[in-house]
Amino acid sequence: MTNLVALPQDVVNKIAAGEIIHSPVQVIKELLENSIDANSSAISIIVKNGGLSRINITDDGHGISKDELPKLCQRFNTSKIRCFADLQKLETFGFRGEALASISYVSRLLITSRCENSSVGYRYSIRNIVTIRAEFSNGKLVEHSFKPIAANKGTQFTVEDLFYNCLQRKSMLKSPNEEYLKIVRLVQLYSIDRCGISISLKADTGRNFDILTNLNLSKEEKIGKIYGDQLVQSLIKIEQSCTSPPLKYEMYFSNPNFHLKKLEFILFVNGRLVENKALKKAFSDFYGTILLRHTHPFVYLKLGVDPHDIDVNVHPTKSEVLLLNESEIIKHLMSELANKISSSGRSKVFQVLNASQKPPSLMCAPKSSSISSSPVTKVRTSPASPSLLRSFSPKIQRTSTSGYLLASLILIGMHFPYPLSPILYPLSFILYPLSFIPFTLILAFKEQVKKICFVGCIDGHNSIFQIETTLYMLNHSALFFDYFSFFILKNLSCLPIIELESSKYVDISALDSCKFRPLLSKSDILDAREMLEDYFSLRITDDGLVTGLPILLQNFPLEYFDAKSFMVSFMSYSTINWDDEEECLFSIAKSLSHAFSAAVISRLTDTLAFDQIGREYFEVHLVPLLRDGNYFYPSKSGITTTSSLNRLADLKELYKIFERC
Repeated sequence: MTNLVALPQDVVNKIAAGEIIHSPVQVIKELLENSIDANSSAISIIVKNGGLSRINITDDGHGISKDELPKLCQRFNTSKIRCFADLQKLETFGFRGEALASISYVSRLLITSRCENSSVGYRYSIRNIVTIRAEFSNGKLVEHSFKPIAANKGTQFTVEDLFYNCLQRKSMLKSPNEEYLKIVRLVQLYSIDRCGISISLKADTGRNFDILTNLNLSKEEKIGKIYGDQLVQSLIKIEQSCTSPPLKYEMYFSNPNFHLKKLEFILFVNGRLVENKALKKAFSDFYGTILLRHTHPFVYLKLGVDPHDIDVNVHPTKSEVLLLNESEIIKHLMSELANKISSSGRSKVFQVLNASQKPPSLMCAPKSSSISSSPVTKVRTSPASPSLLRSFSPKIQRTSTSGYLLASLILIGMHFPYPLSPILYPLSFILYPLSFIPFTLILAFKEQVKKICFVGCIDGHNSIFQIETTLYMLNHSALFFDYFSFFILKNLSCLPIIELESSKYVDISALDSCKFRPLLSKSDILDAREMLEDYFSLRITDDGLVTGLPILLQNFPLEYFDAKSFMVSFMSYSTINWDDEEECLFSIAKSLSHAFSAAVISRLTDTLAFDQIGREYFEVHLVPLLRDGNYFYPSKSGITTTSSLNRLADLKELYKIFERC
């Protein structure tokens, strides 16, 4: 074992610099924050070769005096704090006095600066910090020289030959273009946050600026310049302050109409660009409940907390901070976010494609260069593929706009002509059937129903579907009944309503005297008519006229809807226990589901056998109901065992019967 020795100072310096300066973007970040701390109103950044050859940052801040220049690049020399207690009231980015020293250890640094009260500027060249340090004795400068030059007020940092003496670190960097993109990303974020500063960025080989902002642009306008006008139209803003927890914040976030391929989460805490996994996960989880799979939101969050409630000295690059009341802050932000999105409506806008078009995601998907191995059991169907019958179907001329909503990718019932604002916390009895089913089985069920492939219709009552290697028969009545029941209960008090024409009003008194023997009397319905309208959008007047009905299915041809038959089915399905609230709501939902299911089946039975449009309506608008795992749940006996799916045959079993393998 070797003896303990003190490391040479140059080795110590390089090790310390390696913790802070990882790449050119780290240099830009440290120098940009120094310029902001200097109260600059304009900052110009020019980069050569991705920052490896040269970085030039010029600002118009208060500058550095002649006496302070020699101490500028010595470790732990700072003007930001005087004692450790000052960290609890820190209002600047820097505080350690390590950034410039670390940069000078791994590059050649040239500094030019002029204070406001100085007639000339001074240039200080640091080619090797070890040599400069050698000119100090007992902490005092022995010899130095300055070159006075003409200069504007402010400071210019020129960093050349980054990592010239750390070849291993330099070899690990990505290409200059990729490093430059990281710099662009960083400057974009600071330009959004700092509205009072004009920031520009360009590569030395380019004629135009890649980023150029001015003092008059608002945050919305800056976000629009970077992310596009479509995001700006979808932005929702919250700017508030609260006392419990003590917090002041500004938040811009996208509504459910806008989405990105990955989460764009921008967080500034007391003006400092940082990362916080807990906050990021909270926003991701929240939007995961309202956006489609594999889509993500835009979130910009600027927090202002008491300096006593934050610890900034937890990471060498200062990219992380500790918040004292983190859980309370997250809870408050999520509550405000939910209220704001709920009040703004839950309507969605979806892209419309022609039948001959492919979705952009399919056209832009990269081709894999590797050859995948063939599975043992090859499944020759895909849920995204259209039915073969449509290839041989005659062309049908439509008077309305051609094209289909991407119904197979969306949640039916989330894009009605009226915004939906479902109850955030559903009633306990809604989830009661799920309490007896293992959670893993529910997840497996959701994944499996997404693989459902439409084969064809037998008639208006039954269809054939395939899930991987198994063939199923679908009963339409059971499908709609299950779907409508769960949909009604999950959207109590916010179901859209259709106003009936006066000629189609239904008189309950006439129904009450019919031969079908209704299980619900007129008096029962009139007594509960306010509740029926508030919770179920079933509108009934004082004298027993039905004037409005709920809409439970997108694009259903209401001109064929028979309101009288609907009310007959509703009143004759089951009795209702009006004394028990949960049982009452549950029974009404079941009765409405039965009535609407009967109306849909009646329409399909009338047209499906002879009308190609009816078949296409079923495939485009109704088949996606099965792929929606949010309104169905499995039984305890099996993943695909629901009341609407009946197993017919399995390919593996057929192989055994015909002795093939």
